[in-house]
Amino acid sequence: MHVHNLISFLNEKTNNQYSYLKLSAVTYQKFGNLLLIVFLYPDEVGNVSEQDRKTILKLVKQFVNLDVKIELKFVKSFYDKEHLIVKIDQFNKEEFPALSTLIRTNNLNLLEEAQKVKLNIPCYKNYISKEQKEKYVSRLEQFLNNEFFYMFEIELYEVEKEQVSSVLEDKKQELLEKIADEQPKEKTLKIEVIEQILGSDCSLAPLCVSSVTTPDKNLSIAGTIKYLSEREFTKKQKVMDSEEERYQDVKKTYFSFSLESAQKEINAVYFPSKDTLNIIEKLSNDQEVVITGDVEAFNGKLSLKVKHITKVKILNKPKDTQKISKVPSAYKFVFPEPFEVKTQASLFELQETNNDYLKNNTFIVFDLETTGLNHEDCKIVEIGAVKVENGKITQKFSTFVDPETEIPLDATAIHGITDAMVMGAPKVGEALGDFYKFCEGSTLIAYNIDFDYKFINYYGRKSGYLFNHPQKDAMVLARQYIKGLKNYKLKTVVESLGITLSNAHRAYFDAAATAEVFLKLAKNIK
Repeated sequence: MHVHNLISFLNEKTNNQYSYLKLSAVTYQKFGNLLLIVFLYPDEVGNVSEQDRKTILKLVKQFVNLDVKIELKFVKSFYDKEHLIVKIDQFNKEEFPALSTLIRTNNLNLLEEAQKVKLNIPCYKNYISKEQKEKYVSRLEQFLNNEFFYMFEIELYEVEKEQVSSVLEDKKQELLEKIADEQPKEKTLKIEVIEQILGSDCSLAPLCVSSVTTPDKNLSIAGTIKYLSEREFTKKQKVMDSEEERYQDVKKTYFSFSLESAQKEINAVYFPSKDTLNIIEKLSNDQEVVITGDVEAFNGKLSLKVKHITKVKILNKPKDTQKISKVPSAYKFVFPEPFEVKTQASLFELQETNNDYLKNNTFIVFDLETTGLNHEDCKIVEIGAVKVENGKITQKFSTFVDPETEIPLDATAIHGITDAMVMGAPKVGEALGDFYKFCEGSTLIAYNIDFDYKFINYYGRKSGYLFNHPQKDAMVLARQYIKGLKNYKLKTVVESLGITLSNAHRAYFDAAATAEVFLKLAKNIK
């Protein structure tokens, strides 16, 4: 199927009746054998009638001529400069939040030529690399071309901060008030140094995480370590073999963690040398530290490249003002169900070998499906979980979640969840309230728990629920107890253990498979 010929086919069959349509996106979802086609149409057309939708669907089926289910989506495209700026600001916030503070859309220059729009957008000088500019421009052009009927040509031009500030004089007071409201009461923190772990001494007046908003060099930032993990990457290294130069893949280790303070966080990475590889032994989650390093924009987010680490006690730690709700007395929106015994029967023999760790603890093994990777900008669309008691799976918890926004096509292509499937589902606060009750008194388990926990912690706090339960990562257990795998993706691990994973990338099925992995490996925990 040549998708670019679809519009021509429609116009040919209807004497240009639908010439106002623009093909925005086509995606095939293996789960459900669904072909999703998105059309744009201009605001002045009004609405696409039900009869027109049926006619277009009939013609699309004729054009595709494949044994697939076809779903059409019609999106109205409204265009003027103010709306364009809103769309660009939305894109910046969701896709490039770190760069959004450096790009000044309120002073962009716009030139319309036939069906083309040329945009010149100012950005702060010396803060954005050439590669970042190219990536940003390419992604923004693609985004706008899919949102509007025009073809966009974008150029970023550099200006000094003073030049940009001068155009905002008329809003100066408003901006100052807004900035004052958003700034933390304490920009710097008072500390007591406990131990110098890496490098030289830190600043005795380090910054709060919340006060770091743009890339900068040699900043000292205080906070608490969260989501500490040791990871690997592959690097090409030059070697000499019989006087012949060649390259080979060499695995390198790096450490990743979040530095948090008063509900704000920044991702930190440390690339050790041979002499500092054991640095991980002196670091742990929930440890208060001052990190000194360079703040860089990486993949649209701020990231802290670690140079020095100091273990400290923060003396004026910002208070967590989050109001925490009590565990709900009853389920309101999502009701757990008994786990099917026939599936349970395939699990074990483990019933006879349960150790004290499994017997004496209750576990919630969970998985989420989301609209993207960034927990601050993306939404939860599905929660799946099972409860493990006395070494056996006893209950299941499964629900779609209404994200109150359209699910991106690339996300749907992964998990198969469409807008229609989440329609009428509980909103995130409603679903998390019941999930909070389901998790009461339990240890949380997930596969690569850092990802899933960031979402439930972020949206849980917004909804008044503090998921401060003990945690364990099933992927860490797999790396520890299953050696020699080519990778440690969930699919690879379950296959190595003889476990069946059906409907991968759906929350409940991934959670159930993870529970089996956990139960098989947890017998090693004393």
